[in-house]
Amino acid sequence: MCGCPGNMRHLAIIPARNEGRFVGDMLASLLRQTEPPDRIVIVDDESTDDTGRIVETLAGRHPNVRLLRHAARADDVMGPAVARAFTFAYHQHRLDGYTYVSKFDADLVFPQHYCATVLRHLDEHPEVGEAGGVLQDAARGGVPSRVSPNHVVGALKTFRREALDAIGGLEEVSGWDIVDQVKLRTLGWRISALARLPVLHRRPHGGRDGGFRGKVHWGRGAWVIGSHPLFVLARGVYRMLEPPYIIGGLAFWGGYLLAALKRVPRLHDPIVVARLRAEQLHRLLAWNRASE
Repeated sequence: MCGCPGNMRHLAIIPARNEGRFVGDMLASLLRQTEPPDRIVIVDDESTDDTGRIVETLAGRHPNVRLLRHAARADDVMGPAVARAFTFAYHQHRLDGYTYVSKFDADLVFPQHYCATVLRHLDEHPEVGEAGGVLQDAARGGVPSRVSPNHVVGALKTFRREALDAIGGLEEVSGWDIVDQVKLRTLGWRISALARLPVLHRRPHGGRDGGFRGKVHWGRGAWVIGSHPLFVLARGVYRMLEPPYIIGGLAFWGGYLLAALKRVPRLHDPIVVARLRAEQLHRLLAWNRASE
């Protein structure tokens, strides 16, 4: 593995803001993969800690690691900021001929076989446009994060580049990591969450800004992407069953209602919103089982 032109199979992009506690370990786990990415791009989104210095040091030792600096917006919220940083890096590398493009978080630790397993799955299933493992919450003793079946979390997405381009990249909105999968299914692609491929998450899912604020962000995202109100109601109850107990569900509802009161702009894609709501209603009727 050299990351040289002509052998560009896998591009990994990691948006990072103030991830100095985690980014070194994350990069080390990617670099020791049995099939490491040909190019690993860390997008420093105006960190005020030592994130950039750590990445620069590693980039000096490993030619397949690259640091990009990205100017964050003053009014950015977490979801859109991550999508913008990813898009910034992808536009600089999209013509390099990669077959697969991953968007990873900076606070992960990957098992050595992670990339090889995901890429092999994509190689063997050409109908799959997006795949990824599952998160194990280090703060809860390795308990798997609570997500819907066959949902690939935003921290662990690997796209077939053809599929990523077909949906026009990531929507720069709260809830982008749900919209991408709905778009892919609308176009006939399948999604694969590999339940037996756990990845250690160094902090709680959605917890970069704290558990309470994370749930508020998720509620805002539910408003932005046009989630069905019945699903929002049920989701709040569901989130009450995980830390911070009870309060997490209230924070989720609060984020949704606050976004509605502020008339935060919503996703303007009637086809995607209709498909999303149909999938959500199916999950409610099928006790959270996915429709595919």
